Amino acid sequence: MSVDYILPSGVKPKSNGAWIGIWEANQISYTTQPKAANIIQVDKNRGNAFINGITIGRGATYTIALFMSGWVGAGKPNVLTAIACSITFTNPG
Repeated sequence: MSVDYILPSGVKPKSNGAWIGIWEANQISYTTQPKAANIIQVDKNRGNAFINGITIGRGATYTIALFMSGWVGAGKPNVLTAIACSITFTNPG
């Protein structure tokens, strides 16, 4: 899964610990870690963020969120308070 993003000029997402996460829900949770997550891999204000190895279920609703900081690591509890934006969608299958 990939997500395109555009941030203000001068923002360095990788250096700031920016990351994306995906929840199988109609909104994010500030108390439950996402189904999958990954750090933004580059220090560019515009690009793509990726989460590999995730299966999106047919007819399921998901929410993806972009966090501007708080990445701790894959499989670890990342900080859930620095959300910049989110998008909710249903996979039509």
